[in-house]
Amino acid sequence: MTILRQTCAMLALCAGSVVNAADFHVKVIDRITGFPVENASVCLGTDINPSKFGGSRTNDDGIASFNAPVWTHQVQVSGNGYGNVNLTQPGRSYAFQLELRVDPGRAEPVCRVEPVDVAPRAGISITDINVLTSDVDSGRLEIKTRTRGFEPTHVRVASRADFAGSSWQAMSEGRSVHYVRNMQAGLFVQVRRRIGTETQYIESVSDVVNQAL
Repeated sequence: MTILRQTCAMLALCAGSVVNAADFHVKVIDRITGFPVENASVCLGTDINPSKFGGSRTNDDGIASFNAPVWTHQVQVSGNGYGNVNLTQPGRSYAFQLELRVDPGRAEPVCRVEPVDVAPRAGISITDINVLTSDVDSGRLEIKTRTRGFEPTHVRVASRADFAGSSWQAMSEGRSVHYVRNMQAGLFVQVRRRIGTETQYIESVSDVVNQAL
């Protein structure tokens, strides 16, 4: 795990006022691809109680937001297909964003935040995958995915069935661009339709399709 960047914006405080909490954002980024990691669990708390001050899933931009206490707390991140992150953050009385790079890997999650998931793998399915362009050296891949059922909003592609190191990408008329390592072994593709807010949403996910190049 590598801390990529820390940015903050000081807030004007009135004389004599007491600040007990401040806006705190955690942005999770895949160290290999540079893409944001969506749906990672982020907890704010202590070693004994990881989610004492709250827990949230990262959004499409890889960001989880909190109202953090102004005293020292633990930040723990767990994502499917990634190693865990556990670090101590000082309390702050101003808005702050912490950006983290995480490494693909397998680990028992230390932070668990359940998503709001309605009818997974129901109502949407992949019917055809057309590889428009591919470059094995760079890993760049452009595909067009055809589906039936609900119209998908996102797609993810990987060379592994567990999608380690892969993030959901927005689709435009079925087209999407991805960067996939070891694509010679074939592709695993999955689509979803997601509507709602960052914390309350309805999601329908297709089965995984294996596509040979």
